[in-house]
Amino acid sequence: MEVVRPHDENDVGASVPDAGSWRDTTAADVLESLVDLVAEGPLSDELPARAVDRVVALLDLSGATLSLVFEREGTLQLEPVASVGAHAAFARDMSARPLETLADVATAVSEGTPVFVVDSHGPASPASGTGVSRWRSSISAHATGVLPVRAWGETLGVLTVEWPGSRPLEDRERRLLESVAGILGVMLSRLDLKALHVDDAGTDTAEPATETSAFYGVTADGIVVPLSEGAAEGVAAALTVSVVTRAPTSDEVPVWDLAPSGRRSLACIVGTAAAGSGAAQSVAERAIATLHSYASQGVPPAEALTYLGHALRARSAADARVSALASEVELGGAAIQMSFSAAGAVLSAFQPHGGRFTMGLTDRPALGSASVQASAEQHLLLLPGDRVVFASGQVAALDTAEGWAKVRRALDDAPGDAVEAARTILAEIGEGTRAAMVAIITIPQSPVES
Repeated sequence: MEVVRPHDENDVGASVPDAGSWRDTTAADVLESLVDLVAEGPLSDELPARAVDRVVALLDLSGATLSLVFEREGTLQLEPVASVGAHAAFARDMSARPLETLADVATAVSEGTPVFVVDSHGPASPASGTGVSRWRSSISAHATGVLPVRAWGETLGVLTVEWPGSRPLEDRERRLLESVAGILGVMLSRLDLKALHVDDAGTDTAEPATETSAFYGVTADGIVVPLSEGAAEGVAAALTVSVVTRAPTSDEVPVWDLAPSGRRSLACIVGTAAAGSGAAQSVAERAIATLHSYASQGVPPAEALTYLGHALRARSAADARVSALASEVELGGAAIQMSFSAAGAVLSAFQPHGGRFTMGLTDRPALGSASVQASAEQHLLLLPGDRVVFASGQVAALDTAEGWAKVRRALDDAPGDAVEAARTILAEIGEGTRAAMVAIITIPQSPVES
């Protein structure tokens, strides 16, 4: 899925700047420009190419290539996803070879440190050559930088840059390039790297994960702690959250997040997003970010979903739609208060400890171009032993007497393993070719401690 773009300002025949020509550019300049780039539109597969193009323009580089690091048959390799500049084919060829044949690149990846080289050479011939040869015929030296692109301690890719020059870079210039690589790393961490990766035939090699699961403990202070599945040792959990999601296509994905929204309060978001051309993930991320922003400002769930509907209508494609449930959980004391509202294909079920099981579907359509309004807000008072189920996807099939019985049976058959109960319920939600998710919130009989 590589994007190759010429960069006219540094194309053959144009003036060839020395590295010192970007000495006045600062890391803040680059950061501001790249942040603006993200703000201009949703996260998409084209973002790496646009970001690299902007970096080349800001720093007057001759060319640059951004490549992913991946493993093929036990060997680490690079796969270019964006090349910019008149000589991009050179950097692209270097990036496509196994790391073991590229000492500088291998060092950058294995040690997480950049490598800079100044390479002097004679004029290339013949002068009438094209592409890289023609570009090289006009210079007598060039400098190359190989920088690891990292995020959260993980090397995601490599940025290779090249420019004419006859001197090593100054420390400030090196730090600037390292800042650029860091910003690109954060960008890549927000994208679906599996969707960017293609095989030799040019087709996607990795399908979206069909099912994933997660288990969290939440303390009375609202701290969310990821835990090993089914185990909460060392955490005095006021509640636990078990989540199972299914995402078989890039046109329909789960919407899911759990995060503190204030002191002793928690925002839980559940749903599914759909959009054509593989844009569902960016729609889901926009929905999550928007709802978290409203939750942190104290906006009630029903109003937050209504505002989200307006945002989707204004900023998303006409076919984008989101089924979502936004909930606010107030912690502290013996009881836990929950307020929630939903729109679209969302199911909620409540199983109080020793009480009557209830379940229902949302009474509003999905948010998007046709609808912006959420359901009325509902409120629950949760006590030790209570469980709440939120599910999204093709959940209408469960709104029958048989569906009610299946959900309740899943909860009863796995009283101590809510992740397994969520898997059982997920299997009952529509076809396996459609996105779906189930979240089960459990209030322990007593705080779970080691």
